[in-house]
Amino acid sequence: MTMIDIYVVDTSKPDIVMSIDMALTSNEVGIKDVADLVRFVTRKCIGGTKIRELRILGHGRPDGQYFGGDWIDDVTLPAYSADLRRIAPHFDPTGFVTLGGCKVGQNQIFLAKLSYYFGVPVRAFTASQSPIIPGDEGSEVKCFLLDCRKGAPTALDKIGF
Repeated sequence: MTMIDIYVVDTSKPDIVMSIDMALTSNEVGIKDVADLVRFVTRKCIGGTKIRELRILGHGRPDGQYFGGDWIDDVTLPAYSADLRRIAPHFDPTGFVTLGGCKVGQNQIFLAKLSYYFGVPVRAFTASQSPIIPGDEGSEVKCFLLDCRKGAPTALDKIGF
C-alpha cells in the first residue's frame, strides 16, 4: 500500500503570507474551501493510497483556522463534520493531521473535536507560524480524541502518540 503526505494551503483569496508560503515550498496544493480539500484528497487516494500526513495551512487564531476560505472553529465545525468524515477512511492507521495556522494549538478542545471527525491524531502549534522564520512555532500540542499532550515537536513521537 502506498502512503503519501498531502500539504494544502489557502488560495481562496489573494494573501501575501500564503503566497510566500506557496513560493517557498513546492509540494503544497492550493484549496479554496473544505469541499475542495475533500475533492483533492479523494482524487489523490484513488486506488487505496493512504495518507500519512495531511498538513492544512491557513490563517489561524486560538479559536480556529481557515481551511481554504472556510473558517472552522467550535461554532462552525458541525457544518463541516460530514465533509471531514469523508477524509477519515483515507488515512493510514499511523496517519495524522497537522494544522499550520497561528496559535491553533492553544485550543485543545478544538483539536480533539477535529481528531474525532478525522479519526486520527491532530497536531498544531501554540505560537505564530512563519514560513520565513521556521523554528519558532511554539510548543506542539497533539490530540487524539480526548487525549491531548503538549511538548516539543516530535512528529507525534514517531506515531506512538
